[in-house]
Amino acid sequence: MKCVKYIPIITKDKSTRVRVSDVQAIERDNRKLKVITAEEQYEIYGKIDDVTDYLDSRFYSCMAGCIINLDQVEAMEEREIEFFGGYNMVMGRENFARARHAYNDHIRNGS
Repeated sequence: MKCVKYIPIITKDKSTRVRVSDVQAIERDNRKLKVITAEEQYEIYGKIDDVTDYLDSRFYSCMAGCIINLDQVEAMEEREIEFFGGYNMVMGRENFARARHAYNDHIRNGS
């Protein structure tokens, strides 16, 4: 795993970087990835595996094509994940149960 503190966002129109700590979730949408922060959503072409090297133990793969930052989760309730800043994500029962278990461990252990 690389020790990089940002994810490069390179598109035809824009080149920037997003701090890993600011990332709330990364979702696959066909051939694109949505890198979601509290302020903005970035779309880049690629695969989930292209960004996993930039991530650390705060990130949890809650389902195929979706990774969440457990540090950015404000609450989890009734199959809905609420992130700081107001972004919400709804998921299926089994995926939610696994994600909530990981979140509970994360907040209990303070990691």
